[in-house]
Amino acid sequence: MEKEIKAAIQEEFEQEKANLINQAKQLAESILATAKKEVEFMRKTYLQELEKTIEQDRIRLLSQLHLEAKKEILLEKEKIFNKVLDRIKKELQNLRQDKEKYRSILKSLIEEAIENFGDKTKVIVKIDKQDQELCKTVIAELQLNAKIEEMSESLGGIIVSDQEERCILNNTFASRLDKLTPVIRQRLFQTIVNVE
Repeated sequence: MEKEIKAAIQEEFEQEKANLINQAKQLAESILATAKKEVEFMRKTYLQELEKTIEQDRIRLLSQLHLEAKKEILLEKEKIFNKVLDRIKKELQNLRQDKEKYRSILKSLIEEAIENFGDKTKVIVKIDKQDQELCKTVIAELQLNAKIEEMSESLGGIIVSDQEERCILNNTFASRLDKLTPVIRQRLFQTIVNVE
């Protein structure tokens, strides 16, 4: 009987042991399945975050490259504009070489300026020293009793004011060029864009 009890206890032990091993295997498989799901979820989340970061970096880099390209284009446009402006200034300086053409321009500038003054005989005409003789001739042609004063070196043109210098009209090439600079810039850049 003792053998039978030992055998029964041994059998019960083996059965309990098998049940515990089976439960442990099921628990281990469950834990493993859950862990695999968590790892897969973490992997997908990590990949999504990584893809999102890569896309953000790509967009940022493209934006940065686009801005740098725009800056380079603007710098090149500005260089071209400055070259055009320098060329215009040289052309204006060279106008003095053609005395008759420059006399005609000077006459037009004086007439235009004088129209703004009520008493046309009481004006001061300021002009570059190298243009004073030509200005005297033009003023004589226009029969003006204007006082001529020397101004600092200029591209050309005149400044006309009343005797008290309350009303001053700057009709120098430089002032006219300054007024036209935005228009020149706009047209030049439009031309550049149409060429590109």
